[in-house]
Amino acid sequence: MAFSGFQQIGHVTVAAMLRQEIFDGRLAPGAELPAEADLAFRFGCGRDTVRAALQVLRRELLIVSARGYRSRIAPVANRRPVVLAAGAAVVARMPYEFELAGLRCRAEMPLLEVSVPDGAVALHPADEVTLVCP
Repeated sequence: MAFSGFQQIGHVTVAAMLRQEIFDGRLAPGAELPAEADLAFRFGCGRDTVRAALQVLRRELLIVSARGYRSRIAPVANRRPVVLAAGAAVVARMPYEFELAGLRCRAEMPLLEVSVPDGAVALHPADEVTLVCP
């Protein structure tokens, strides 16, 4: 096997680099991503690698895609603050099927289950709230 001195980049690395650009604000909410072929050229990888990276970002809800259109950076949700009471506990979990309609959330969006010492429990889709510790 010949060694060319070039190591091809993998989809995990491509996803990490794009994720960092999203978090840094270099890729703004609503912005179109470059075409797959352009991303493949930029990262020095194949289009299959780019597709796999984009799938990772879709699962993380960082990008949205529709057939025939370029992927876009997902819009930032307007988050409402949830103030945590003293002694509150927060657990992140995936929603049960029966909870989806009542909470108006997607099956792939984690829920934040906030329990207070008196036993009350509140469920919040993770993309809709910001937890505030007073």
